[in-house]
Amino acid sequence: MRHVSALKKLCRFCQTIRRGKNVFVYCKVNARHKQKQGWVSSYYYCYYLNNSKTLI
Repeated sequence: MRHVSALKKLCRFCQTIRRGKNVFVYCKVNARHKQKQGWVSSYYYCYYLNNSKTLI
């Protein structure tokens, strides 16, 4: 699931769903279209990439 600041419907089957304070985009046809709205900082990526046990 991608975390993005601005959600976009990528096809005609994508549905926007709001659960509490979270906004999601789900697609029954293509699961790769799943998105969640949220603020993502570069610190989050750098911290987990540097401290991960697996090789990327």
